[in-house]
Amino acid sequence: MKRSILLPVLILFFLSSWTGEVISGFLTAGQFFEPFRLLITLPPYGCGVLIARELMVRNKKGWPSLFMFGMAFGIFFEGIITRVFVNPDPGIIAPHDVAYQRVLGWNWANTIGVTHFHALLAIVSPVFLTEMLFPKHRRESWMGAPALCICVLVMLTWPFVLGLFADYVPPVPVVLSALLLTGLFLALGLAMPARVFWSEHRKAWRPFWLWFVCTAAMALVMIGGSAIPSSATPPPLPALLGSMVAVIILEFLILAFLTGGHSFGDRHRLSMVLGWLMFFLLFTVAKEIEAKEITQRGITAGLMVIFLLFLRIRVKSEQ
Repeated sequence: MKRSILLPVLILFFLSSWTGEVISGFLTAGQFFEPFRLLITLPPYGCGVLIARELMVRNKKGWPSLFMFGMAFGIFFEGIITRVFVNPDPGIIAPHDVAYQRVLGWNWANTIGVTHFHALLAIVSPVFLTEMLFPKHRRESWMGAPALCICVLVMLTWPFVLGLFADYVPPVPVVLSALLLTGLFLALGLAMPARVFWSEHRKAWRPFWLWFVCTAAMALVMIGGSAIPSSATPPPLPALLGSMVAVIILEFLILAFLTGGHSFGDRHRLSMVLGWLMFFLLFTVAKEIEAKEITQRGITAGLMVIFLLFLRIRVKSEQ
């Protein structure tokens, strides 16, 4: 590995779990840096995002493929490594009636919501942010074959590592279905063109519209996967799942169209990241107001906003 790309690799390796677990509000910074939790969390996140980026760069793909690779990561991580999607213990997923969501061994509302969340916060956003920090290395492969093989080996062995501490072993059909879904999204990513609606004769749309679409889609999917199922009168499961899938497909197609012009650049990428983070940042602000004090989550969210402002100033200065 070249010394010049060692820093981008390390930052991307760390940033995936940081945005996926801490910025999202699932863990505080203190909980994240507990030695044991850090040891079991960093490797799958870091190796997953590095593999996803290598697949994108080596196959000359764009963010639509990275989105698909992120969906594959979400299914594999929560379906096979942590087993959250398939564990029948209601405390693992949510306090509401698990029977509402579970079909064929899967908690589908949680699966759709969290897979979408992982794709964007643990894979696409960290890659965007790291490449904005190191624009000269954007189109370069950051890993040689040995390092890439190590990352793949980590992903394949981590289900067994966490299995040492898990009290639930999913049945073979459930594992096979998770592997099938993972392979399906990987295949979709490899088959996806670099820009789905590319046109060299028009500009990409204004960054505001990308922010708006990303903000709305993330909020709708997160509410559909968590708040609605735990409500007093949840809708029929097919209606909820169909609505969530429709939102994700529309988000993907609209973003692919809006970014399909020749001027798509870092201002647009930064707006997309901010949109995907907006739901969690606003949720953190609401919690801080409710607590009437500044907590670890509030400080972390504030530092993230400062980091995004730094990138915005940097992008503007480089135009």
